[in-house]
Amino acid sequence: MSDERIEINQPFRLILTCYKDGVIVDLATTTTQSIEYRDPSGTEVKVTASILNPPGTNGKIYYDFVQDDINKINLWKAKPWLTFAGLGEIPGDPVDVEIYDEWESKE
Repeated sequence: MSDERIEINQPFRLILTCYKDGVIVDLATTTTQSIEYRDPSGTEVKVTASILNPPGTNGKIYYDFVQDDINKINLWKAKPWLTFAGLGEIPGDPVDVEIYDEWESKE
């Protein structure tokens, strides 16, 4: 995931490195990639992601959030989902995404 500070209601690019059981996944043979995210209240949404640097041997996918997509401060969860021909859709390891209020101190 990117190290940038993410503030509520602001556009940003979420970059995830896809791990399965602690090992980076080679995306070269995936047919689709998506990111499922869950807000602090438990609402889940799945979006179509893209490979950051095709063919994806570094395991990185991304999704560009637009203004107002992220509308709650606090801890969000994000999980990659990868589809492989013949294997179906397989989840990756989830990560935490901290969302800040734009008025909070930027220490």
